[in-house]
Amino acid sequence: MPYKKEVKVNKEKVNTLVKVGGSKPSFEKIVFSFSFFQPESITYKDFNNFYPSLEDAKKSVSDFFETLKLMSNLAPKELFSLNMKKQYHYNEFNDNKIIDRIESILVNGYNMTQEKVDEFERTYFEFAFGNGKRAIGTRIFENIFQILFIDCNHLVCLNSTRNPKIKSNYAFPSLFQKDMLAVDLIKKSNREKVFELFIEEAKKGRYETVQELILNYEEFVLDVS
Repeated sequence: MPYKKEVKVNKEKVNTLVKVGGSKPSFEKIVFSFSFFQPESITYKDFNNFYPSLEDAKKSVSDFFETLKLMSNLAPKELFSLNMKKQYHYNEFNDNKIIDRIESILVNGYNMTQEKVDEFERTYFEFAFGNGKRAIGTRIFENIFQILFIDCNHLVCLNSTRNPKIKSNYAFPSLFQKDMLAVDLIKKSNREKVFELFIEEAKKGRYETVQELILNYEEFVLDVS
């Protein structure tokens, strides 16, 4: 996957994606970002990410973070290998109808601004956890995976899901917003890794001045914090 183009930093804009082109990021393992994570359950048209039971909602949280822990030990090239892609059902979408559906859920279901969604450049992925649940996200760097929302009923890809009518009636809400301590710990770890990345990029001559490095780092930390 090619790196996304660099965009100008807007000092007045909060949580602006800073996508750095050029050389490959220096840290190797996968890092997860949650700055745009939508933890709550919603119903929007034929999309529903409520749960069938309280027990399932609880188990979803533990299964999700256990999967992140395992995936964080991988480099992207390992995740993209055939065996690992099958194990985690990792997929990068290229179907425009599915991409439109994801963006409609973000804008109309989660009230994310169209301007923000446009920054994702229509590059979305999914991976599986638990019993057929999916996490939907977008990649920033080659190594940084931004989690956007949970598709616990596999309804983003509506044509490949089973019993969508039954799933549309699930009514137990997500518990992710009640268990964000784990997310906070991941954020702290991410900030340290991102700092290392920017130092390495500076050593390679990526930035002309110290001020440029600091500005880019501060803006980027908003993404992973």
